Amino acid sequence: MNDSLLQSKKIIDEYIKQQPVVKDTKKVDYEKCLWLPFGLLDRQRLYKISTDAIVLYLYFRRHIIRGGMSPLYIKLTKKYFDNGWLVTARAYSEIFKHTGWPNSKIKKAIKVLEQAGIIRIDKIRSSRGRPQNVFLLGRKDGGMERYFIDEVLND
Repeated sequence: MNDSLLQSKKIIDEYIKQQPVVKDTKKVDYEKCLWLPFGLLDRQRLYKISTDAIVLYLYFRRHIIRGGMSPLYIKLTKKYFDNGWLVTARAYSEIFKHTGWPNSKIKKAIKVLEQAGIIRIDKIRSSRGRPQNVFLLGRKDGGMERYFIDEVLND
């Protein structure tokens, strides 16, 4: 190796030594994964539902209420989750924050999901006394969670 090549190699080696070591320390937290059976993705009926509705459904699945400290979550846990229901209660403003969708698009996606039988809608009073939509996604039976989407797409 000639002198200039050796000098370049030394400079590069020294530079590399000075760089912080970055390790990929991210591990998959399986408690925070959204499980979907492959069979669900093979159903032709799924592809007839609008993309917006499917995105909103996945957002709802991500936010199933299983407990919490807010007065609304405590109320929903007692009324629904403790009685075997898998639910979420997301305000349009929260959905907008994550999707950027106007209310009209959110309403349309909810209507598609409800008409397809993938979700059911109930109403409760929030702590401020206003009506709050509760989106029922399925039931839990012991350790098993059964979603309406599975029933609808398996017919």
